Amino acid sequence: MRSLWKFIWKFIKNSEAVSGVMGEVLLTGVVVIAFSMVATLVFSLDAPVDCPHVAVEKWGRAPTDTLYIRHCGGDILDTEDLKIMVSIDESSYVYSGADVSGNLNKSVWDLGDVIAINTKNEWGVPLSKGDSVFVYLVDMDSKQVVRKVKVPVNGGGSGGWVSPSEMLDSAGSSNLTAVLKEGDGNVTHYLVPKKGTSGVNGTGEVFFFDIDMADYDFRLDEPVSNVTLKLVYETHDDSFFYIQLRVFDAYPPPGEWYNESFMPESSSSRTYVTNLSDCINTTEDLEGLKIKIVAVGNAASNKEVNVDYIAVSFE
Repeated sequence: MRSLWKFIWKFIKNSEAVSGVMGEVLLTGVVVIAFSMVATLVFSLDAPVDCPHVAVEKWGRAPTDTLYIRHCGGDILDTEDLKIMVSIDESSYVYSGADVSGNLNKSVWDLGDVIAINTKNEWGVPLSKGDSVFVYLVDMDSKQVVRKVKVPVNGGGSGGWVSPSEMLDSAGSSNLTAVLKEGDGNVTHYLVPKKGTSGVNGTGEVFFFDIDMADYDFRLDEPVSNVTLKLVYETHDDSFFYIQLRVFDAYPPPGEWYNESFMPESSSSRTYVTNLSDCINTTEDLEGLKIKIVAVGNAASNKEVNVDYIAVSFE
């Protein structure tokens, strides 16, 4: 009997040591399992998508119903992930990623790129000066608004005819006041050389416009449209070899003279209107605009071209 109790007591003492070890093993196992469950839960969640950041310049032009959005810094955006929401007087319109890609003719919107949206062509909505216009740039990947901006809509354009600031004829004389008002009886007197005489190529009457486009709410590098020249003149007879209009395109430097068209002789006052948009289509072009009239007589010398009025308009 004593040996039986001795065996039982020895087993109990040995079991106490085993229980301590087993307890630590079980506790460690529980901790490992718990951490594994937490790690599985955390790493199974989708990581948040970063929202891109971009700085923009924006403006609107009422005469052409166009909104302009220029990329001025920040991330390069994939056009397929970009959607533009436009609010015009509290009515909303959508410009899709495909529309943006077609507008830019490439798959990214990068620094300096301008998105030009014609609201009348896109949604049948014309713009008026002072309209309440908001633009929301939405990143479809992160489902977040990248930028919300209010777009000022200006009148834009010349709002009428703009006269030159200076003129010179081939003799170096100036009579600017003669061309500032139509029909006032005050005209220039450009003495035209006869065909075949020396110095023919050096003659001409040049009009300098020196337009400051900031006065018309235009920005640097901004396109202009419908640049129209109006010229009122007379020649007194019809015996000219030619009368030609030349236009100076100032951009890119150093600029280039273009031969526009031959003007008809007219023994009475004649109004000549022509569109210059093929070569004059940016703010730099207009700021450096020069118009030159070159004429050669076909018979007697001492012929004249008399300019009564010259001006340009633009949008």
